[in-house]
Amino acid sequence: MAQMDAATPTTGKTDGPRLTFFGAAGEVTGSCTLVEAAESRLLVDCGLYQGSHEASQLDRFTFHPWQIQAVILTHAHLDHAGLLPWLCRSGFAGPVFATPGTRDICQVLLTDSAKLQEEDAAYSQRHGGRPHPPLYTRADIPETMSRFVAVEYNWPFQVAPGIRAEFYEAGHILGAASLHLTIRRQEVVFSGDIGERGRPIVRDPEPPPRAQTVVTEATYGDRLHLPIAASVEALAQALRELVQRRGVAMVPVFAVGRTETILYELGELMRAGRIPPVPVYLDSPLALEATAVLRRHLRYFDEGSRALLARGIDPLAFPSLHLVRTQEESRHLNDLEGPAVILAGSGMCTGGRIRHHLRNRLPNREDMVIFVGYQAVGTLGRILVEGADEVKLYGEKVPVRAEIRSIEGFSAHADQNGLLAWLKSVKGVERVIINHAEPAAAATYAEVVERAGLPRPLVAALGDTVALP
Repeated sequence: MAQMDAATPTTGKTDGPRLTFFGAAGEVTGSCTLVEAAESRLLVDCGLYQGSHEASQLDRFTFHPWQIQAVILTHAHLDHAGLLPWLCRSGFAGPVFATPGTRDICQVLLTDSAKLQEEDAAYSQRHGGRPHPPLYTRADIPETMSRFVAVEYNWPFQVAPGIRAEFYEAGHILGAASLHLTIRRQEVVFSGDIGERGRPIVRDPEPPPRAQTVVTEATYGDRLHLPIAASVEALAQALRELVQRRGVAMVPVFAVGRTETILYELGELMRAGRIPPVPVYLDSPLALEATAVLRRHLRYFDEGSRALLARGIDPLAFPSLHLVRTQEESRHLNDLEGPAVILAGSGMCTGGRIRHHLRNRLPNREDMVIFVGYQAVGTLGRILVEGADEVKLYGEKVPVRAEIRSIEGFSAHADQNGLLAWLKSVKGVERVIINHAEPAAAATYAEVVERAGLPRPLVAALGDTVALP
């Protein structure tokens, strides 16, 4: 596997375009890449670390926020956008370019992130813990949002002197984009998070037409997903078994993307008679807000979802769906008798109401946890998927007797075949850089890319710099 010389640009001019990787290097969180060209400096994404590295959010940065002239976001998930308010309160004064969908989802997710940080800091202070000031607060969000410049897909725009950009549909979540940069005579593509073709609600990914350099994610570069039809049947079978034993299924969901996918599939299964109309409780205020944003952007829905709407069918609702808004309503679910399904955030069980439900129901053999998305190293979700007999929640040891299932075919990330098909669609590629992948996935995908006749990829390590011709 090829490696890159480490270098850390901080000040002064650069001779040619350079990319420095300050996140998602050897992991799938904290995406942040510094792009330097002439006197211009911009960031592609500015994400939070989530999971085992949360304590070292800022240690990786050697640039000063006021040195950055612009930020371009590939999408709104916190591991790609969650440090924007910190950047703005620390001296960044430039524009933040994003699609309209990403801008609107950021409003929801960044506000929620600030709220959670405030609550964590207050909890630590009340209980005499180590001082844990928030990286930003809700008071920082209006200034952050004022920096957004919304740009539609397939619409070239000027980012900084000598740098032009264009967004292409990434098929990951609402507003997600792959980014095409033109820097002097160099064309550079950042894949962002690439979605799986054929998923409901969002449109299929559209690769940029050409580039000499491609920076690509490889989250699932070492595996293949179940086909979506098989994944839906696996979900249906799990719920049929759940109904027979009158259990409760807890489904940890990401508020943006996964919630809508699961709601869509549950509705389709019930309408087709493949599962009974089991009560489903959406216990995530954040997901309710995000779904409301999604409804404001119907033009981004895929053809299948628009066809349902044309027939008067809401693709995100069905008669047995119950929306849980207040904490009191959520607590009442502790006494819920099965069969029933609870959808709650967060998707990796790092926070949110799902943790309360897990504490209450993990000891129950008739209940079930169904994971429908990626679980990063160090998260409670990953610990459960890997077969823990006991976990710690709210300072208590909780035995794990509930059945744990994982259905990866619902992932919002393309699998190895999807990643390769996307990459092969980009013409003129002379170099490939893998970022946003755990080491095993990156190494496997690098070999796959080389066997496909493309340049052997470089695998970015934290702080690595690549100088482009």
